[in-house]
Amino acid sequence: MILAILFAVTGFLGLPLLWMSPAFSRIEKIVWSVINVLYTSLMIAACAAICWWSYNRIIGNF
Repeated sequence: MILAILFAVTGFLGLPLLWMSPAFSRIEKIVWSVINVLYTSLMIAACAAICWWSYNRIIGNF
């Protein structure tokens, strides 16, 4: 459930929830933290790229 919250809802803002959970070992917490930060960064970059592409399409039509 914690991983679903991290990847589907909160992104890297949910990392404190992961680190407070006793269900994961220290190594697992580090690995999931790195994966989550990379995943969230990729999603933010994709969103920014789509916004930039859309902006250029809108401005190009005028």
